[in-house]
Amino acid sequence: MDESRVAKRYATALFNLALQQNAVEELDSQLHDLAEIFRGHKLLAFLNQPQISLEQKEHALMGAFGAKSHPLVQNLLRLMLRKHRIAHFGAVAEYFDLLTNRYRGVEEITVITAVEMEERDYERMLEKVMKFSDYPKLRLIKRVDP
Repeated sequence: MDESRVAKRYATALFNLALQQNAVEELDSQLHDLAEIFRGHKLLAFLNQPQISLEQKEHALMGAFGAKSHPLVQNLLRLMLRKHRIAHFGAVAEYFDLLTNRYRGVEEITVITAVEMEERDYERMLEKVMKFSDYPKLRLIKRVDP
């Protein structure tokens, strides 16, 4: 199964559970933080080692993140580890963020420029883009790529 299908299934299921438990914002924040950690290749390299038992991997994950994370996040980590889909965690977190933005009525736009622009230029750009958005709010992600 490709990454996008895995991400959609896991994120949608998690989002529905988060809605039921009124924990959407908390989970969105935690998933964002964990996705940053998962971007580091060391953690994924450890979790993909066939010599390390599933129990050891789970114990390490729960030891590192369990006490600090919501039970739904803990369950997601365990499930993805057991199903050998932990490498897709970043994509799941990204799709969950998309679902959260839709729930909030926020559309995320990314602006990539060669040099940093002044804040008023970004604001003018947002005003123009707002005319084409179906969402009442826009969240701007700024990236500079020289």
